[in-house]
Parts: sequence; structure tokens; C-alpha cells
Amino acid sequence: MRTAYDLFLKNGIRATGIDAIIAGADIARMTFYRNFGAKDDLALAFLDEHGRRWTDEWLKREVLRRYAEPRERLLGMFDLHHEWFQQRRFDGCPFIKTLLETGHSPEIRRAAARHMAAVRQFIEGLVKETGLKGASELAASWHMLLKGAIVAASQGNREAARTARQAAAILLASWDRRAPRAS
Repeated sequence: MRTAYDLFLKNGIRATGIDAIIAGADIARMTFYRNFGAKDDLALAFLDEHGRRWTDEWLKREVLRRYAEPRERLLGMFDLHHEWFQQRRFDGCPFIKTLLETGHSPEIRRAAARHMAAVRQFIEGLVKETGLKGASELAASWHMLLKGAIVAASQGNREAARTARQAAAILLASWDRRAPRAS
């Protein structure tokens, strides 16, 4: 799993073959198939592991640890992403990569989408803590800014989170003043 995790993170699921995983892990082919059955099973385990490591153990934990107020937590997400983008080994987001790659099974695509939805749900919870109306709508917009920053950083713009943070601050300030929606 450790070898597959590193290879999937660096190259994507589709570009990483079973032979590379077996060779990198220095295991017999039968050992691989006895433990995972198929590459899709390993890919699903990788997505779950990444969701645990990245979303739960890093993003959520750091947002809650570093920032006290809900608005600070929302904006702080961009600061955390900026730190992530500065890492020498920044490889982008495997959930986004998986959704953009062609040829994945529907189950793998659903798993990647589920993990992306978990981040949006976390954002929505933070928005609700602010007391702002339209939490779902604001969270969706916030999530789009974060995903756009990740894609821009993947293309080489390591300052993308700072730019997205500026846009998010404007969005947050204007959200307070927006006209109430008719039911």
C-alpha cells in the first residue's frame, strides 16, 4: 500500500501500472492479488487512505487547531493550501486527478467525488458556524476557489492559494451584504 500510495500520488492512478507497484514494493504478483484482488481495489484503498491523511489528519485538524473564529478558519484554509503548494513534493490533488483522468471505473470516480464532497461538507460546517445564510451555496463557491487554486498550483502557480484567498475574502465580505433570496 505504501508503494502504491506514493506512485498514485505522484503519477495518478491510471498512469501507475500493477507491474510498477509490484516492483516498487518488491513483492510477488500473487501477494498483490491475494491482498487486493485488482488494481481498482488498491485504488479505492488509496483514495480512502488519502482522505484520512489529507482531509482528516491534516486539513481539518490544522484548520481547527490554528484558527479560532469561523471566518478565520475559512480564510485559513487558503493559508494551509499555500503551505502545501510550497512543498518540494507537491503533486496536486489525487481526487481532482482521478476525476479528470479518463478510463476509471464508476466506483473509483464515485469514491474520488465522495472525498471531494467531504471537504465541501467540512467547509459548509464552517460557514454555518459564521451564521451566514446560504451555507451550502457559499460552501460550494468556497470549494470551487480551493479546487481552482489546486489546479493552478499543479500548473506551476505556487502563489495560487494567496490569489484565491483574496477572492474568498471579497466573497465573504460581499456575502454579508447580499440581498436575501426570495423563497
